[in-house]
Amino acid sequence: MGRLRIVLAKYSGREGRRVEAILHKASRIIADFAAKEKVKPVMEELKNIREKDKAWQENE
Repeated sequence: MGRLRIVLAKYSGREGRRVEAILHKASRIIADFAAKEKVKPVMEELKNIREKDKAWQENE
C-alpha cells in the first residue's frame, strides 16, 4: 500500500505541473496578443464557478 501511495503522489504532482505549464503558456499567448493589438482582454468572474454550474444544472 505504501508503494502505491508513493506512485500516486508522483503522478498526481506530475499532472498538476503539466496543467499549470499549459495554462501559463496559454495566458502568455493571450497577453502577448493583447499587448501587440493594444486591446484589453475581458474576463468574467470565476469565483465559485463550480457551484454556479451545479445550480444551473439542477434547474434544468
